[in-house]
Amino acid sequence: WYLGNRAARRLVWKGEVRDVPPIDVPTRVFWGERDPVLKVEWMDRLPATFSNLHASVAEGLDHCVHYEAPRRAAHEIAAFFEACSYLSHRSRT
Repeated sequence: WYLGNRAARRLVWKGEVRDVPPIDVPTRVFWGERDPVLKVEWMDRLPATFSNLHASVAEGLDHCVHYEAPRRAAHEIAAFFEACSYLSHRSRT
């Protein structure tokens, strides 16, 4: 991945990346509160990329939320897809 994206990363470093439209696909982010790799403080940048975003903090968890608390992560994922299904069904009626 790193080698394959070398040219794109250089454009980012140089500030030469074109603006891209926000992603409008329903997106769920369950961000680990104590994630040492992706700081929870960076969550405020997500709405610039995702226009249909549901994001929350996984309190007390680190980077691998699904591994650290699989039942909790599964619950969040299932609830998200259930809500998407409900909204999708509702928009068709």
